[in-house]
Amino acid sequence: ATMTMAMAGMVGFEVEAELADVTAFYREQMEAEGWTLDSEFEGMLNYSKDGRTAMIVLSESDSTVEGSIMVQ
Repeated sequence: ATMTMAMAGMVGFEVEAELADVTAFYREQMEAEGWTLDSEFEGMLNYSKDGRTAMIVLSESDSTVEGSIMVQ
């Protein structure tokens, strides 16, 4: 993956991959780090852990997935 943007509490990236593979990666990694999946809707995964929230937004264009991760 290539980081496309970073600021306090947020990072953007793009990666050559299938959307399903990137989504599965984040589901697995977030669970392994103790985050709880609260909701999922059309490329958006919402997690919580210890009073914090994380939102992962993914979209696919051709063979590239663009994403952003926001943690509060």
